[in-house]
Amino acid sequence: MWLIRKDGLWLMGYQASGIEEFLGNGKLTSTPTCIYGDRREDAMVFEEEFKARNLAHLLDADLMVVGKRGGTRR
Repeated sequence: MWLIRKDGLWLMGYQASGIEEFLGNGKLTSTPTCIYGDRREDAMVFEEEFKARNLAHLLDADLMVVGKRGGTRR
């Protein structure tokens, strides 16, 4: 399982905003609206690594892996 963390806060949810922005490589992409919080227990859990990795890259955030004992690592 994977979690996303940015600026010390956990991603709790997101939705499509309908706003498109240019990325650093010149690619036009849809930018989601996100909600962040400081409680890890409330963080949105991703089951698919591919989806979590792509969203973390788009948000310029860190992808955290949840271990079997509940610990996290980058």
